[in-house]
Amino acid sequence: MAVNFPTTPTNGDIHNEKGRRWFYDSTSGAWKSIINSTTIDTDTLIEGTNKFYTDARVNTYLTTNSYATESYVDSAVQGVDNTDEITEGTNNLYYTDARVQTKLGNVSGDIIPDTDVAYDLGSSTYKFRDLYLSGSSIQLGTRQITQDNIPDVNLSIAPETLEIQVDAPAAGQDTAWLWTWEQSTLPYARRTITNSPEVSVPLYKQGTYTVNNFAAYTTHGNMTQTHSLYLKWVDGSGTDNLVSWATDNPSNPISDTHPSINGGTATNVQRISVNVPATVTPPTLTNPSVTYTVTNNANGAYTFSGPASGDNPNLGPVYRGGTYTFSVNASGHPFYLTTDNGTNYSAGTYFGEYTTGVTGSRSDSGNVTFVVPSNAPDTLYYQCGNHSSMRGAITIKDLAVETNNNGNYVVYFQHTQEGHKTPVEIRPIPSLVNQMCLVYDAGTNKFVPQDLATYVENTPSFENKIREVAGTAELVVEDGSTVVAKVNVYDDSTYLPLTGNNAGDQAFATDNNILYIWDGTAWQQAGASNSDDLTEGTTNLFLTNERVDDRVASLVVGGNNITATYDDAAGTLTLDGQPGYTDADVDNLIVGGNNITATYDAVAGTLTLDGQPGYTNSDVGTYLSNNGYDTATNIIATITDSAPTTLDTLNELAAALGDDPNFATTTANNIATKVSKTGDTMTGDLVTTRVRTSQPFFVNSQTVTENYTIAVGDSAMAAGPVTIDSGATVTISSGSRWVIV
Repeated sequence: MAVNFPTTPTNGDIHNEKGRRWFYDSTSGAWKSIINSTTIDTDTLIEGTNKFYTDARVNTYLTTNSYATESYVDSAVQGVDNTDEITEGTNNLYYTDARVQTKLGNVSGDIIPDTDVAYDLGSSTYKFRDLYLSGSSIQLGTRQITQDNIPDVNLSIAPETLEIQVDAPAAGQDTAWLWTWEQSTLPYARRTITNSPEVSVPLYKQGTYTVNNFAAYTTHGNMTQTHSLYLKWVDGSGTDNLVSWATDNPSNPISDTHPSINGGTATNVQRISVNVPATVTPPTLTNPSVTYTVTNNANGAYTFSGPASGDNPNLGPVYRGGTYTFSVNASGHPFYLTTDNGTNYSAGTYFGEYTTGVTGSRSDSGNVTFVVPSNAPDTLYYQCGNHSSMRGAITIKDLAVETNNNGNYVVYFQHTQEGHKTPVEIRPIPSLVNQMCLVYDAGTNKFVPQDLATYVENTPSFENKIREVAGTAELVVEDGSTVVAKVNVYDDSTYLPLTGNNAGDQAFATDNNILYIWDGTAWQQAGASNSDDLTEGTTNLFLTNERVDDRVASLVVGGNNITATYDDAAGTLTLDGQPGYTDADVDNLIVGGNNITATYDAVAGTLTLDGQPGYTNSDVGTYLSNNGYDTATNIIATITDSAPTTLDTLNELAAALGDDPNFATTTANNIATKVSKTGDTMTGDLVTTRVRTSQPFFVNSQTVTENYTIAVGDSAMAAGPVTIDSGATVTISSGSRWVIV
């Protein structure tokens, strides 16, 4: 089938012929049937019964089928834009006041549900906001509530206001703060304490406290120094990181008295005002900078003063990021830090030495500075490089405000020196707690919260009745058997019941894990956190170095030829032995012979030597003589060869030789420096006042090789021939002579 295509087509031209549609592909230079082409669109198709979409056809369709345009709809509803112009249907009716009144009942009368106990007023998720009622009643089932039988109750908890006394009458630096305050009511529930070494002191948010420090200015009791008091964000020496809402005026002491402090004598106190905010926000903390002064107590201990005190004290906490300087003045005792607790110590090896952040390590006179790195271990030790006993621990922490198990911040009442501190827990204002009741307050005409202990104390008849019942009643279980008394557990050590207790009653507080025992008037701590808090008894005494030394000294008793000497002041035990037998003594005592038998009796502790008859003195003498042996006298006489008495001993001979073990070498060296009689060469000038020879002749044959000057007034003589070398000059000064013979 021949197709007549255009002769000069361009790419994409369309040609219809023979019932087909063709297009020109200039890339291949050929006409291609559209049916066989991969490029097909509506422009290349011939319209069939399925008509192409056009705007005109759509408009015709919409008009034919009565569709409206947006502008038509807008114009059609123009002016009909409220319900007054819309006809009400049969299902969705209009809201009217009449219809609401019909649905709810007449609001000018009672609102009555049409079914009993079927409808709610509001729901758990959709509640009415306020309910306003007149003085009439509310009927709850069979109970009627009116404005006359509803009590006026004030359940708000007022912030605590309290005056606190503190003292430190013991000797030394690291002593206990003793706290005193009056009993408070629930929900604060402080028990009355007097001069008590508290494990922790609670302060409450929004509380107002006055703290009187009786140890700040005047020494009393066993005090050896005064103790100022600061409230600090973190534990540690110095006055860094003070709490801003605790203020005082240290230059303005205030006279105060307390019957149980300093014998009731008027004392100047440091008065600190503490106003705890409602929201406690820790500040950005300052890296501490602390300097310790370090000397030595002989070879037994490093002695600290300043922030820490005493021999070999444990230090800390020191904080990562802080700078701690040890000013060392302990000659012969190099100071260094180590990770070793002494287990691997060996003098001079510096085992486990820690040097990160440390400058001046091993100094015995100067500063050892420790800038604590962020990765420092929790425990290090300071150590003397020469003496194992000169050692102490260093506790290391991150610099941060502490929180306890209750999530409350813990700050510190503290002196400027380490260890003299009491933790302070910052607690939120408490809410109503167990064992509280509502008591009518005639002053406010309201019911207010009150703890039962206070209620009992204020109500004698109730207190007497409780005591009566408690003294006669037994606790029983359901089967009637008696209950054995047990320890009561409380979650707050600051609130323990103060009434209804019998001597010996026990209470365990879970906030500090301490057991308390009622002594008849107050709760006493049953245990102590360390032996410093215990009073020494008369039978089980404390272990001290002095007592150990005395005990060891009494156990070590000298025996035969052994003397034991104990020096209590130095703390040393010396064992001295007497001189015993020497080998020569044994030889003189034990005269054996041939076939000697030794028999040891372990029971009797004896050694028996049995032997056959042996050599006599004559036999020994003959043997020694025949074998070249002689007596010491004869040997010495042979050696000295009848020398003078001043030279017949080795000591006298040594003295004569100048006690010089190298006498021969010394003598040879001295001779080598002398001029030989047979002739010699002088390396320097020979100065003499007269020269004599055995014959009247001077023979010379010398060459002058260097410049020489005959000084003014001097005369020189030479025996010829004399040759003056080229370049050498002999200068004869004025008044001088040179005679050549």
